[in-house]
Amino acid sequence: MRRHQQAITAISMLSGAAGLTYEVFWSRELVLIFGSVIGGRSADGLRSAHRPCAGLELLLVVVVLVTPVLFGAIRRANGWAYSMFVQDHVIHVRRP
Repeated sequence: MRRHQQAITAISMLSGAAGLTYEVFWSRELVLIFGSVIGGRSADGLRSAHRPCAGLELLLVVVVLVTPVLFGAIRRANGWAYSMFVQDHVIHVRRP
């Protein structure tokens, strides 16, 4: 049984590493392809790059402030769903 768990752990780690590798590769490729096209076109019409950067920073602040609230709402929704559908480790399906 111990050997079986080690094999599953190794396969999971390799799968995660492969997924991370693909994610990094594709994100870099997409930035190279779309970043230069979109960034170049939008930068041509700008007088100053400070306003878009400030706007992105403000958007980031909003996302950071809203994230804990959203996580709390998700946690409450999961607790509600668990209490509604799971009793004694058995899932009960409610039919209309």
